[in-house]
Parts: sequence; structure tokens; C-alpha cells
Amino acid sequence: MKNWLDVLEQIAIITTGASVMGAFISYRYQKKRDKLIDAANQLSFFREKILGETAELARYVWENIDPNYIFDRIRIEKLDLKILRNKEFSKSLKQINLSGKNLIIRLKQESLLNMLEELSIKIKVYDILENKKCLEILSEIKQPFVEIVEQNIAFILFERDAIVGRSAYSELLNLYIKWRDDVEQKTPQERLEEFKKHD
Repeated sequence: MKNWLDVLEQIAIITTGASVMGAFISYRYQKKRDKLIDAANQLSFFREKILGETAELARYVWENIDPNYIFDRIRIEKLDLKILRNKEFSKSLKQINLSGKNLIIRLKQESLLNMLEELSIKIKVYDILENKKCLEILSEIKQPFVEIVEQNIAFILFERDAIVGRSAYSELLNLYIKWRDDVEQKTPQERLEEFKKHD
């Protein structure tokens, strides 16, 4: 009888171990799947909300301020407002003055930047950058993300350093730093001109 109980105990241990292992494997699979879903959700958020807000800001500027206004990109290595005094000063002043001219533009810029900050926080909180497949999903938003930030960098730094405080847009700027060297520096206009030359 004792041998029979020992056999049942061994079977129970093996069954329990298999159940725990199965639950662990299922948990890991679900966790990876959830990250992919999170990455896809952030991609959708960027396409639908952020690009929509960017287009709305541009449309408003072109219709109400200057139909020929060009949203220049400013790339800086150090995230410091003082650097903008020396590098790309005229472009920096142009970016800051744009929001100073019109409260609606300022509100649209703030809304856009808040969306970019939200995206950056979600990417960080969900550990999306740690997963190779998630990075592949988000790779298509790197270029426009960096371009949007560089088109607003003077406004971002002015808001952060002069108005709100150093913590403003910190995750947006962290993600920008991670991605800025991975993207092409040509503007959409330059890429279009290059494309036309190959025709």
C-alpha cells in the first residue's frame, strides 16, 4: 500500500510541476503578445492622433499666418535652450515666435507635444523598446517622430526651460535622443527633390 501512495505522490508532483510549467510558458507567451499589442496600439495612436494633430497645426499656420511657412528642423546635440542662441538662431527664433503670434497655434503645439509625451511615456512604461519585434513595429514612426520634435525643438526647450520647468517633455526628449541618430537628416522637401532628380 505504501508503494502505491508513493507512486500517487510522485504522479501528483509531476502533474503539479507540469501545470506550473505550462502556466509559466503561457504567461510568458501572453506577456510577449501583450507587448506586441501595446506597440501596435502606439503605432495607431501616432498615425491617427499625432499625425492628425501635426497636419492640423500646419494647416492652421498656412491658412492663417503664412501660406509659405516652412517648418524647419533644428538638430541639436545638447538639450539646452542656450545652445539655440548660437546654433540655428534664426530658425529657433522663428519657431518660438510662431507660437507667440497666436494663442491657437500655441495651444495646438502644446496639444501635439503632450501627445508625443504620452506616446513616449507609454513606450517606456510598456518596455516596448526592449522587444525586437516591437521595435520593428515602431520603426516606421521614428522618422516622423524625430522630424516633428526637431520642427518644434526651440518651442519645447523654451517651454521647458523658461515657462513650465525642467521636467516638461522629459520622456519625449529621452525618446528623441534615442532615435535621432537612427533617422535620415534630409527634410521631406529635400527627399522629394532627390526623388525628382531620378525621374
